[in-house]
This record gives sequence, structure tokens and C-alpha cells, in this order.
Amino acid sequence: MSFFSRKQKISLEDYCRDFYDNQILNPIIKGVNFGTILPDYVIDKIDPLFAHVGKQKLTEELMILE
Repeated sequence: MSFFSRKQKISLEDYCRDFYDNQILNPIIKGVNFGTILPDYVIDKIDPLFAHVGKQKLTEELMILE
């Protein structure tokens, strides 16, 4: 019996924590951490008025929305 022929056991808490950390907080799309470029994209492409909020505050607020 090989390693891949049986299911690995994982706890629900570990699965949820991994999903939250990798898909919600730090989403990586095609090798790019989307969370780090989203604030710049919002300011440059969507609405330049978001620049008045401040990049750090905008980053925090966008993370909450995600």
C-alpha cells in the first residue's frame, strides 16, 4: 500500500486555519500575493481618492472585507 493510496487524517481546525491563512489573509494567484498588491491597484485603477485614506489603513480595511 503506497502513501498516496490512503487518505490522510486532518483535523477540521487545522484545515480551516490553513484555508483562512492561505486563501483569505494571503491569497496567492499565479505566484503573486494578491493581498500585497490590492491596495495599490485600488488606488491606481479604481479610485485615486482612496489615497487620502492612507495605504496602511486601506490595506487593513480591505483585509476585513475579504
